[in-house]
Amino acid sequence: MKNYPGVMYDSFAGSADISKTYDFTIRSIALINAGSDAVTITVGSITATVSAGQTFNELVIPTKTFSIAATDSFVCYVRADG
Repeated sequence: MKNYPGVMYDSFAGSADISKTYDFTIRSIALINAGSDAVTITVGSITATVSAGQTFNELVIPTKTFSIAATDSFVCYVRADG
């Protein structure tokens, strides 16, 4: 297991719905909406809408899973503690 707090552990891009599950605890997520349609991210019971051209870059309640609903381009960075 990696052992560096608050560093990027994963990055991915997409243009469709995706659910991610990790074997480490996520501490923060950055989601950049690179498309023209809104993208939503759900972490636990919290859902946030990211408008076109906007960025979600937040600390989150520690979790191992989250999901993104999208129909247009986005880029996501996942940060965690080791």
